[in-house]
Amino acid sequence: MGTHAQLGVRKQDGSITGCYIHYDGYPDHMIPAIKNYVDRFTTSGLVLLIASAQAGGGMRFFNARSDGGSSSGERTTELFEEEKYVIDESNWRDNDFSSSYHYLVDYVTGEIKKWSKQ
Repeated sequence: MGTHAQLGVRKQDGSITGCYIHYDGYPDHMIPAIKNYVDRFTTSGLVLLIASAQAGGGMRFFNARSDGGSSSGERTTELFEEEKYVIDESNWRDNDFSSSYHYLVDYVTGEIKKWSKQ
């Protein structure tokens, strides 16, 4: 069973580009994975990845270590190839997928805010 999450980036104008994540949405994975991704590809790169994921309904998993967790492992992201689903500022809090966690990255600073439904 996956830990469902939503990942989004809040831009300077207040708009959000976000998507659903099916597996490994728990904070111990997501916060370091988001930081790693932003360090490597910037928040602009994260927005582009999320926009690509929206076209297929989200991500199966985000920036996961392919070797199960060692620090030297390659990181991979797998996108769904399903029905388009866009998460933005209008539905960010709707929680359509029973997401346990929501992660919102500030476009300018890269700061990560986390909410949980617990």
